[in-house]
Amino acid sequence: MSEIYYGFTGDSVHESVASKKERLDKIREDLTASETRPWHTIPTDTVHAPKHYQGDECILAMEKMLGHDEFRGFLRGNIFKYMWRYKDKNGIEDLRKANWYLDRLIKFENF
Repeated sequence: MSEIYYGFTGDSVHESVASKKERLDKIREDLTASETRPWHTIPTDTVHAPKHYQGDECILAMEKMLGHDEFRGFLRGNIFKYMWRYKDKNGIEDLRKANWYLDRLIKFENF
């Protein structure tokens, strides 16, 4: 029987609450540690201002092109993708990207 996944990496309906809390505490610890690095070791902002995008032009064009339901799905898909892969790919940067898309989804749903 395969597990049903409904959240981020390893988050299954069969996972205990204690295990989820332990995993979330580790994520918080990683985020806190990254925020306390000396300023000269922090790379350019690849989450809010990546070099390959200028402003919000691309995301705004996608919103207009896709329509309400499809754009919501796009945002949710990116949140899921970045949370799924963060441990194996870009670490904290991917969590920040997931958070960026989550903030965008919150703003989108409040209109």
